[in-house]
Amino acid sequence: LIWSRLKNFADKSLIEPVPAWDAVPKQGASKRTSMWYNEFVGYRLWASSMAYVLTADATYRDVTKQGLLALAGWPDFYDSDEGMSLGFCHVLGGYSFAYDCLYNELSEDERVRCRDKLRQQAEQQYQMAEKDQWWAWTVIQNHGWWHAGAQVLAALALEGEVPESEQWLKEGKDFARLLNESTVGKEDGSWAEGFGYQ
Repeated sequence: LIWSRLKNFADKSLIEPVPAWDAVPKQGASKRTSMWYNEFVGYRLWASSMAYVLTADATYRDVTKQGLLALAGWPDFYDSDEGMSLGFCHVLGGYSFAYDCLYNELSEDERVRCRDKLRQQAEQQYQMAEKDQWWAWTVIQNHGWWHAGAQVLAALALEGEVPESEQWLKEGKDFARLLNESTVGKEDGSWAEGFGYQ
């Protein structure tokens, strides 16, 4: 079941790969991608890179690399709904994961391009969180979880490559402790977004 769902997303990447910025569907006054579009882009990167790791099928490798390089040319991972919202975190997490999975498959020039984009976007999210954005420390729903998870993945993917990764990892660990302290023992279903989230 898990493989069939993952393969389904990975195969969608083969049909509809992550486009260059000029070909991205944009909306609203900000002329940005939507939160939902960015979420889907993030899922594709997770799936195609994991499919490559599991199967060694070069078609998954190639579509993942194409996605990484296309996103390296985007101005940022913002989405039009709220700027840096849930969609941003999905792309940042997927990008971090895919970069790590394909690290040895990238040329030095490609690695630099991807690393620079990942570093820029992870630091941007870290700086926004430091400005007390509502999503940065919320433990009751997935905006906070995705923010912290994406920050940790970026830190682990760039560990030893960029010095900022240490502070990103510390923030993620701090959030994990806060989440644990806030939810340990809570089993009665009293959760702001319902049973599924708890």
